[in-house]
Amino acid sequence: MKTIEATYKIVTPMFIGSADQKPDDGIRPPSFKGALRFWWRALHWGKFYQDCDGNETAALKALHQKESELFGSAVKDGKGGQGVFLLSIKQPKSIAQDSSWPSSKPLGQSGFLGMGLWESGDRAKGNFQPHRIGLTSDHPFTVNLCFRGQTSENDIKSIKHALKALGLLGGLGSRSRRGFGSIALINMDEKEFRSDDLMSYKQTIQDLFSKLQVSDVMPPFTAWSVESRIGLLERLQASEKDAHKQAAKLFYQVRGQKAEVRGVSKRGFGQPLPLKPMKKEYDQRRASPLLFHIHPIGNKYICSHIFLPAQFLPHEGSDMNFFNGVNVYMNKLSEVQL
Repeated sequence: MKTIEATYKIVTPMFIGSADQKPDDGIRPPSFKGALRFWWRALHWGKFYQDCDGNETAALKALHQKESELFGSAVKDGKGGQGVFLLSIKQPKSIAQDSSWPSSKPLGQSGFLGMGLWESGDRAKGNFQPHRIGLTSDHPFTVNLCFRGQTSENDIKSIKHALKALGLLGGLGSRSRRGFGSIALINMDEKEFRSDDLMSYKQTIQDLFSKLQVSDVMPPFTAWSVESRIGLLERLQASEKDAHKQAAKLFYQVRGQKAEVRGVSKRGFGQPLPLKPMKKEYDQRRASPLLFHIHPIGNKYICSHIFLPAQFLPHEGSDMNFFNGVNVYMNKLSEVQL
């Protein structure tokens, strides 16, 4: 029976947990599997799009079918069930916790990217929300995937690609698209992935994305395409929180209240937005196509940005001009050539 063992490190505090939003259970397999599923889908859309000769409807159907086969799905009409692997996580019995970061003040730092994590509301009014508790630890956690005997090598390889992407550019938990809960891949099947310098980190990313088939049109969901970009704030920082704060300051300059990108142009960063007067279409929810990730480089840290533009809302179409504001931000970064 084929197995994959991948070891990761929690880089920035991870706000993850059960219904009470407490992280006492640590990192649960369903949470990790959900993030892995997201990266598998994002990386492999181009392959299905090309295999279906550019027929978006057929590609979506084929992608969904394969995803269900690999990761499992709810049983309906006698179809569905478990995927092709069982996932388990080995982690420290006790993982350190942090309830002080991010802070809502000073304005324009990490708290700007962490709305909903810091303390808010008023006890007297009954709307008080305590600061979320995040997992933080220098101790690694290990994920083990045990595949069923009939699983093809190509399927296993596709999941390994997703495991790498998650540990190079992703995270887990609340606000992970804004750099909280970032995780770093340390090794996989005894091959080390530590980045001792910026060049080796860039090269690892380039090696991963050079093997992908890419769609030449805007995808219908957050996925890799010809319009996708990866950018770095190349000034290394002494700590993971400093790296996050550096990115938050720049983001605030571009996306904040009195920033370069104003009004409806901010919509490309995600929905909803408190625009006045509020129009109904401005209140619809849409996850941000811009993902932040904090990664260790030797004994320092860097913030990576992954821009995955997609058809934003059904009535928006697929015009890249909609994302001009995001590109203003990306143009301030050092782009990784892919």
